[in-house]
Amino acid sequence: MRRATKRESQPRSDSSAPAASARNVLGACACFFMALLYASAFIASTYNFSNKRRHENPLDLEGSELNPSNRGTNQLHGLPSWRPLEHGALIAMAGVRRAIQFTVGRHACPQFALEHTMTQAISASGDSSSAVYERQGDIWLPTELSRGPWDARSQHGGAPCALLAHAAESAVTEPGWRLARLSVELIKPVPIAPLKTRSNLQSSRATSRLTIDLLAGDLLVARAHALLLRGEQLTLPADLPAGWSPNQLEPLPANCKDRVRIPGLPDGRSFYQTAMETRVAQGDPSQAGSSAAWFRLTVPIVQGAPTSPAMRAAAASDFGNGLSWVLPADRYLFANADLSLHLHREPVGEWIGLFSGTEVHGSGTGITMSRLYDEMGPIGIALQTLLLRERPTKQARTDLGMSACRIPSARSL
Repeated sequence: MRRATKRESQPRSDSSAPAASARNVLGACACFFMALLYASAFIASTYNFSNKRRHENPLDLEGSELNPSNRGTNQLHGLPSWRPLEHGALIAMAGVRRAIQFTVGRHACPQFALEHTMTQAISASGDSSSAVYERQGDIWLPTELSRGPWDARSQHGGAPCALLAHAAESAVTEPGWRLARLSVELIKPVPIAPLKTRSNLQSSRATSRLTIDLLAGDLLVARAHALLLRGEQLTLPADLPAGWSPNQLEPLPANCKDRVRIPGLPDGRSFYQTAMETRVAQGDPSQAGSSAAWFRLTVPIVQGAPTSPAMRAAAASDFGNGLSWVLPADRYLFANADLSLHLHREPVGEWIGLFSGTEVHGSGTGITMSRLYDEMGPIGIALQTLLLRERPTKQARTDLGMSACRIPSARSL
């Protein structure tokens, strides 16, 4: 009898074939669905642009390289011209690419999963948002009023900074504690998606120190280090010398009328245009250089929770780099990678004043220093470390838009 060879003795196994076939069918269906979805987004954004309502569309791609609404003089990230057929094809192809990534390589594409969650959160809030965040158990749900200027999918830095100030103050329940320092590391752009916080508290008799992590899913997007002090009343000398000059930001808000307008930033419902009221005090924020302005929140930071003075200061402090810009926003990015807020006393009233100046260097870094005021005088200081980047040229944006639509090979997935 012929001895069976090793190859003959091991029967072939095709058990993986049905699973692979089912996966391919699922991927094809997802590709078709996402192509239709993105084509619908393109058509909707076209009509919304005509009606000046593109920010109300939760599928609007504003802030990305494929946004057909970014045209004209306020073109920040978009393709260089308005060509509906080409842009429709780009958006449809982007939908196919993202569907493949999400279906076949879901774990390799957490950003896309976050964008879908963000879309659901915005759709749920709609245009009736009455706060920057809503709370559901341990989850913070950002509304459209948290949106920032650099990317419509990401929050303005002042929103998470104010939220982290709220988390720090809420962690210490005994009376008499005051937030003296809040250093926030903005590790990644904070998405408009459900967030959660986790904290570690170390307390002594006069100081409490917290480390608070802000997470989108399992992704760490920001980390705050907070210092709270338990103060006591002192009688200070009447002839105490003045520390800062000027020791009062004038004119006061009641005597200021002009709104802060920074050229190159998009319009629409957002943290910097809707959730915050602004009034120019000194200088001209539409021109490069140092300026001063007053800021007042128009909505609560957290729905159903009081907005503390420290939260107001944290929300306003992140405006320093925009208030004192020295590089045009249509040619450069100058987003801050952190915010360090120091308060020597608790602000009084709703208005927070900033007197800001920015220094930049050709190495791609910069710093903004803001002196903080209320209507009674100085309250503290804020520092921001800036990351500088040149925006892509028109040709580079075109190449980038085309490369974003290339469908990856099976090996790359």
